[in-house]
Amino acid sequence: MTEDGRKEILSAWQKRKQDEITHPYLGGEKISVGLIPYVQAMLMARHLRGEILMGIRLFHELRD
Repeated sequence: MTEDGRKEILSAWQKRKQDEITHPYLGGEKISVGLIPYVQAMLMARHLRGEILMGIRLFHELRD
């Protein structure tokens, strides 16, 4: 991959992380795409501790 190609991909990813989605489990709360891994990890931790009983949706199932 060329240096210009790498910069273009990283720039596009930085821009994409700022987009917002409506998280289906958080009651319609909007979060940035960049926070999805953090939010999913928090939900998984709560699930493993038994604090929530519902299944956790996978990253690829999140849609606007």
